[in-house]
Amino acid sequence: MKKFVVFANCQSRALAKTLLENKEFSSQYRWDYIPPVQNLNNSHIHEVLTKVRETDLFIYQPVAKSPNRPIELTSNFLLGQIKEGGETISFPSIYFDGYFPHLQTLKGTVSVLNLVHDYFIVYACAIGLCEEQCISLINRDDLYPETLSRQLAEQSLQKLKDREIAEGIDMPVSDFIAENYIRNKLFNQFNHPKREVFKYLAEGILKKTGMTDCYINLTGDSHLDMIMTPVYRSTHKNLHLKFEEDFETYGAKNNLILKQKRVIEKLYESYRRSDLNELKSHVKNTKPFVAKIVDSII
Repeated sequence: MKKFVVFANCQSRALAKTLLENKEFSSQYRWDYIPPVQNLNNSHIHEVLTKVRETDLFIYQPVAKSPNRPIELTSNFLLGQIKEGGETISFPSIYFDGYFPHLQTLKGTVSVLNLVHDYFIVYACAIGLCEEQCISLINRDDLYPETLSRQLAEQSLQKLKDREIAEGIDMPVSDFIAENYIRNKLFNQFNHPKREVFKYLAEGILKKTGMTDCYINLTGDSHLDMIMTPVYRSTHKNLHLKFEEDFETYGAKNNLILKQKRVIEKLYESYRRSDLNELKSHVKNTKPFVAKIVDSII
């Protein structure tokens, strides 16, 4: 049986599992697991090189060298290790925050939503709004101006498309997202695509590998469904999204399903242990539109 590896971020496992749902593919390929690239370090070099040199199909995201990543764990280096006859297919790091431009990581801080933080909630806590005031704020149907919602969504799509072009991606997804994100919710949070995206990506890869049956069922696990955040009411209205949204429910760490009030309480508990002035400055520097919106309302 042939082997395949997926060298990518947290999307690697989800893509591999989706591919293996196809019976023709799974009858020909065995998945040789490599941990997500953000979890790799020098101790993994031998393991990664061994698996990549043995693989028949190398599916990868462009991964560059960084201060914490040795050259041996970059995609360009690994492409040079592929055996003769080995096949390579690239796909982008799939990032779209048009639904929730206020979400981002926060200096590596882990929250009830893992590494995801809502900068409206961060800023509300930092400037002294109570939990109830924060809930009222983020649920306003006029929180985001319509022009800003559209601008931020378009910018996010364009950035993804620009990366796909610059990196020469074999399996781009930006056009698919642009054509479908209004009709169906395609992301649980900014870099956790839902099943429809992985179905599209997997079917494209199956076609490139010569499978005669490239079908993936639309129903099933997205494999990245643990952390889920709702689209804001104002964003839903401004983007004219056609899917129904549960504005009150979150998917949290440890597979917990929590209501918004409880999520905000837990986030506030965490932020109040930090320097609030520093958090306030960080929001203003990182997502200035958040501070501008809040300051204009209160």
